[in-house]
Amino acid sequence: MVRVEDLTVRYVRGGRVIEPVSGVSFALARGELGLLYGRSGSGKSSIINVVAGFIKPHRGRVYVAGVEINRLGWGEANRLRRMAIGYAMQQNILLPRSTVLFNIMLPLIIQGISREEAEDKAAGVAEELGIEGLLDAKAYSLSGGEARRVVVARALATGRPLLLLDEPTSNLDEETSLRVWRAIESRRRSGATILVATHDQAGARYADKIIEVSPS
Repeated sequence: MVRVEDLTVRYVRGGRVIEPVSGVSFALARGELGLLYGRSGSGKSSIINVVAGFIKPHRGRVYVAGVEINRLGWGEANRLRRMAIGYAMQQNILLPRSTVLFNIMLPLIIQGISREEAEDKAAGVAEELGIEGLLDAKAYSLSGGEARRVVVARALATGRPLLLLDEPTSNLDEETSLRVWRAIESRRRSGATILVATHDQAGARYADKIIEVSPS
């Protein structure tokens, strides 16, 4: 489902060349859960963003469902994301004046699912993550941990075959983090392929593969 070959990411910051990812290779089969472990600055988020097709690598190839995503134009990559990829980026990007329910169900509406079905799916995932009591709250009123769970719920609700999750348990206490990991594991058991960038050692018990990354 995902194959990364000799991935290198390079960019220029303040006149300096920064290379957060250098020569990384790994593969995840359908139904596998892989964890990207490494300290801050080790390139975990860059790897997630390349696999999602948001940024282009300096070198290497990335295949998603047999398609070399880094060779696609933006429109083609966006179509692939809508068909195959659910993602939760590190930033809690939400529509601040919309409800939690609407934020979770938005990708489903865009996908063409009926509003009734989208609401049911969103409510179900919210209950899994313990935020069912927040569905009518506006996103701007949420704490950091609540917003993090909404972002993760939005990715899980898509039901897409590949899930890319960047620090899904940041700002969460241990009990809530375990609840999130159990929801992630549930998707893996249902056949989803999942790549998670994390500092959270609790995720190791669920992983099929652990990919250690370090800054070059």
